[in-house]
Amino acid sequence: MPENDLSVSWLLIIITPIIFVVLYMLFLKWTARKGKALRGAVYISTPFLVFAVRELMNLLLGGNNSGWVIVSLLVLVGVSLYIQYRTAGEMKLRKTLTSFLRLTFFVFVILYIMLLLSTVAAGALNV
Repeated sequence: MPENDLSVSWLLIIITPIIFVVLYMLFLKWTARKGKALRGAVYISTPFLVFAVRELMNLLLGGNNSGWVIVSLLVLVGVSLYIQYRTAGEMKLRKTLTSFLRLTFFVFVILYIMLLLSTVAAGALNV
């Protein structure tokens, strides 16, 4: 992997939480309600988080792991659709999309933290 690609990967990995915090502050100033600000920041920063997790997987595991990310997103879409169907009895596109974004954010934040800690530990151990 060329050095330029590696620096872009680390830039995306480092800047993702900053994007979330800045968006939260902007939405909080704009809406003056913490719940709406949090939801807005989650909805907009989720794609950045997905790409950051993909980059962390590529750095830690080597190769291109985009397929695993796509499969996990498809599973999360299925879970969102199932939850929507079981709770509402029907599927509304807007509610399904919002639940998908929230679920994706939750799962990928956990993956982001785990992969970041693994990458740091692997770097500290020079593995």
